[in-house]
Amino acid sequence: KCDNKKYSGMNEIITIGDTGLDSNHCMFKDDSAIYDKYLLHSNSISLPKYVSHSKIHSYIAVKEHISAYEYITTDYNDYESGHGTHVMGISSGNECDEICGISSNSKLLVFDFSIDADDSDMLITPDNFDAMFETSYSSGSRIYSASWGTESNEYTMRSFHMDDFMYKFDDYNIICAAGNSGLAGAGTIGSPATAKNVITVGASTNSLESFFKVKYFSETDILQNKDYYENQTLISFSSRGPTSDGRIKPEIIAPGMMINSAKASDYNHKDFTTKMGTSQATPLVAGAIANIRQ
Repeated sequence: KCDNKKYSGMNEIITIGDTGLDSNHCMFKDDSAIYDKYLLHSNSISLPKYVSHSKIHSYIAVKEHISAYEYITTDYNDYESGHGTHVMGISSGNECDEICGISSNSKLLVFDFSIDADDSDMLITPDNFDAMFETSYSSGSRIYSASWGTESNEYTMRSFHMDDFMYKFDDYNIICAAGNSGLAGAGTIGSPATAKNVITVGASTNSLESFFKVKYFSETDILQNKDYYENQTLISFSSRGPTSDGRIKPEIIAPGMMINSAKASDYNHKDFTTKMGTSQATPLVAGAIANIRQ
């Protein structure tokens, strides 16, 4: 319930880099708030200005240099993909139609990544993680939620950069989605979730009650397969450890099946949709950490 939570992330800022945000959605919109939009270049960034009464602390579009003469810049919204809007609603969304995020009083520092022109689910993440994390940290955020990654089970340079920043700033928490390659078996955790210091999140099923609310599932099927749908069961698609160098992952699992949250739209700003994946489980953990910090 949205109205009886003792802890809701008050005074906490969650940083999320994703496909952008539909800031006009009822879970995020604040007509009284004015916030500046910034461009993050690979090697420089202007520090965002804090707006105390806004759900959105800052909205930063990432501008990536892809060739000698060409840059990719985001569009300051999320209408094409909707992934980022859904994720941010899970962690921090204000109450709307009796639905709210797990840390509904937390604020959002948004990094809007570019998306591939041929695949709206393919993010073009920044090459320079340090500028992104330093901006987040300097703005007062101590939580970064990453609902993206690769299928590589190796310890990559991106894994290293996350580890390096968390080593230097040990009060900063980076939470990474494990990936959705679990059907291929063990050793499917994807970089950068292979990093040593990050919290890697796998996906579990929800309570039985939540499945009855989704029209996609028949009541007969749910009751006949209670062991599959029951709470705390690891979902088959959730990526498994170990990492390529033998470390145990993920550290934690959270509900990631048919999660209801904000739906990005350029005309209906009170719409919701259900999605599933470790992308949905990860902001649940990020929001829980915000509540713990409060």
